Amino acid sequence: MDFGVCANICLENQYVVGGVCYNCSYPCTKCLRTGNYCLACPQGMQVSNGQCTVECPLGKYYDSEKGQCSACSQGCATCLDSSTCLTCITQQYQPISGACPFCPSPCQSCSHDGRCLQCSAPALLFNGACLTSCPFWASPSNGMCICPSTQVLMHDHCVNDC
Repeated sequence: MDFGVCANICLENQYVVGGVCYNCSYPCTKCLRTGNYCLACPQGMQVSNGQCTVECPLGKYYDSEKGQCSACSQGCATCLDSSTCLTCITQQYQPISGACPFCPSPCQSCSHDGRCLQCSAPALLFNGACLTSCPFWASPSNGMCICPSTQVLMHDHCVNDC
């Protein structure tokens, strides 16, 4: 069972090749036949693509080039790297092309593509965004900026017809 002794079974942090036990590469605590493909890691680390990496807190990922946890992009709970979200902070959203819709304050709720649907008072909703005041051509009404009754919103402006 010891290193260099003929064996069929080795210690958990070893692997066997040709009846000889070899130690797994550090910091693997369990590995495959090559020794450098980790199956298990010490506490505080996790297996990622066969390597032991630091367990990062929510909103961060392990950056192997920097050797530390780095921030995910805005709105991500977990990510593969700085630009690829796996899950979103707001659970009602799913990543779209690796990005999470972000619903910034004072927006209370957003659509799946990140456009604001409702604003916190005193902000006013206008064309998917929260504003402190309505554009001069629109009027505030029930927490929203609306066009006069004879006009419609087109390309961020109130117009007489489409």
